[in-house]
Amino acid sequence: MPFIDQKDGYRFSTNSQDLITPEGKKWLFVKKLEGRGQSAFAAFYRDEDNHQTYLVKCDAPGVCLAEATATRGFLPEAYKTSINCADIGVLNGQTMTIQPLVENATPLDKIVYNKKRNPRAVISYELRYKQQIKDFLESLTLEAKMDLAHSLYASTALGDESLHLGQFLALMDTKDQTKVNHIVRIDFGARERYALARSEQSDFSPIKTSKHYKKSGQFGKDYISFLLADSCLKQQFLILWAQSNVEKIVATQIETFKDKLSKLPEEQSNLALEQLLQDMNKKANLPYILPKNRPYLEKVHLFLDMYKSIIRDRCISMKQHARQELSKLLELPLLRDNDKVLYNFLTKITNVDPDQIEKLLTEIRNATHSENISYSEKERYHLLLETIETRLLLQKNQQHNDSSTAEMLQQFGRKSSLTIDIPDEIEQKISITSAAETGSLTTSEELSSEDESEYVSRFSC
Repeated sequence: MPFIDQKDGYRFSTNSQDLITPEGKKWLFVKKLEGRGQSAFAAFYRDEDNHQTYLVKCDAPGVCLAEATATRGFLPEAYKTSINCADIGVLNGQTMTIQPLVENATPLDKIVYNKKRNPRAVISYELRYKQQIKDFLESLTLEAKMDLAHSLYASTALGDESLHLGQFLALMDTKDQTKVNHIVRIDFGARERYALARSEQSDFSPIKTSKHYKKSGQFGKDYISFLLADSCLKQQFLILWAQSNVEKIVATQIETFKDKLSKLPEEQSNLALEQLLQDMNKKANLPYILPKNRPYLEKVHLFLDMYKSIIRDRCISMKQHARQELSKLLELPLLRDNDKVLYNFLTKITNVDPDQIEKLLTEIRNATHSENISYSEKERYHLLLETIETRLLLQKNQQHNDSSTAEMLQQFGRKSSLTIDIPDEIEQKISITSAAETGSLTTSEELSSEDESEYVSRFSC
């Protein structure tokens, strides 16, 4: 039995402006998509049967495959709506993506810049308006920050560095139109660019844009740094990475990829695979080449083997970086005997006694009012206090989230694009040593072997 089954995907032809399915059903034209950076066709359509509105975009097969294979399957249930995933199909012989419209949403660039960003500007709007971005992030509620933290976590796990503000939508409070209730990430067509070059150079930091992507196109494309300018958002984003289940991320991405690739006719899926591989191979010293005279399914199998190792390498490295960043937060005099307790609490390696955490919080609060420490040290205690208190609040809120999650999914009209049963096993503990075994610790920013031994002895369980 083949490991990938061909499935019926979306197939459309056009009748005037409307779309027609093979069964003769209509999707009615609503309007064209405005402000797009590409020239390819993109418009909104309403399905006559379910009255849901969808964004339909025609693009290069490789771009469509990249976008349609983004998955929210590894995100916590309460935050699956922080990214909007697409499906894939064919319109008049062209590859297309289909994604549900996020109703009543406003692009973040319109909110922050008071206009749509210009994707062809020499200097990115994100660099030009970085202070406005910081002010906006600091004004967000905790829930909106957590939406953004999860969407950034998903984006970095999925290999998408195109994190400009035009890629995010805000759902505003119905009573207060200045208040952002939720944030949603859209459009994953830039996934996996420079993937092989990044892997060769272990260029997988969750808080920095890769060298090659940063140098492409506009000046000022270090998008992730602008979005992590808020300290609370940044620490919660790092905690998500520190607590991540790498094997679950790998499994959900591979299963989604197989599912979406199977929805294209073989000729188009072959072309999509080749084009995606071209994007992945950009700037690589040793590009991955698929054999030309092999059967299609064998080539897909070879690609997935390579792709699985890329995803795992990226996620192990990012998890390692996040844990290093969090350990720096704990390098304070007061915590010399308790840094491991707080590290375990923040990274979820082991359960920690709540009374012990509360006792440490009291000591940290006292330290923030002490006259015997420097201003910079006091600021670090404040950041640590904010990080721990936020995490405790989120844990408390999580206990009451089960009923509201289903309501939120129904409200946004979106469900997970992937149904996959993965046991909720104990999170795989991936330390520096396991990252080193994969060859992901080769950059100059990584720890030396001596530092590594010290780090493992302090924080390994």
